[in-house]
Amino acid sequence: MTSQSKVTILGTSSLHDWESIVEDFDFSARLEGDTLKSISGILMTKSIESGKSIMNDKTYDALKAEKFPKIIFTSDFLIRDGDQFNGSGKLQIAGKEKIIPMKVIFDSARPMFFTGEVSLKMTDFGVDPPSAMFGTITTGDEIKIQYNISMTSNSIK
Repeated sequence: MTSQSKVTILGTSSLHDWESIVEDFDFSARLEGDTLKSISGILMTKSIESGKSIMNDKTYDALKAEKFPKIIFTSDFLIRDGDQFNGSGKLQIAGKEKIIPMKVIFDSARPMFFTGEVSLKMTDFGVDPPSAMFGTITTGDEIKIQYNISMTSNSIK
């Protein structure tokens, strides 16, 4: 991957919308014809950074970061259809694994650049949406994970 890669988590709360950046992650895949194979993504839970230490701590607690330091995505393959790859994969958050649909946009002008977005509910992974101020500020259950992954020849084979 290159420094152009970015993973962002977007959510809402009763106070305002919020955004956190994942600072430590790694993705790899193998491209064979029109199939993206052996996809692997690891995001380090304690590298999720909102810019606010209290929110970070609540995020790490909600994600059980001490017990589950990694968020893991794997997929055997995604099939190319025009400018995107479609399929599904396993996402593991806080120790709970679910199959999620996956759509990855392929940038033909930048052949090793992939983008996409996936919407999830925290409660589907056994994560209680964080709250603050004795429950007066609550986080929405739904989040979006946006990714812009610029692969190198070492990360895509």
